[in-house]
Amino acid sequence: MGRKAIERVVIAHHFLLSRDARFEDGVLALITADKNLNKGVNEEAIRDVFVRRGILPNPQRKNLRAGVAFEDVTLKPERKK
Repeated sequence: MGRKAIERVVIAHHFLLSRDARFEDGVLALITADKNLNKGVNEEAIRDVFVRRGILPNPQRKNLRAGVAFEDVTLKPERKK
């Protein structure tokens, strides 16, 4: 995208977020800001980054996200040394 374009999109997306915004809301705000500033030419790249990180659902995996849901993570007890 280029440094200046990224900076403009990131700054603009802050004004689209509410106080209770989640990560996915942030990504969607980035996409909206890119549409407003750049006619959406970077949407595919933005989506790709956040799909690979599990923040957006992956349409190629039946809209599943990467990783494991937080509730499903179990901590293993520490071993005594």
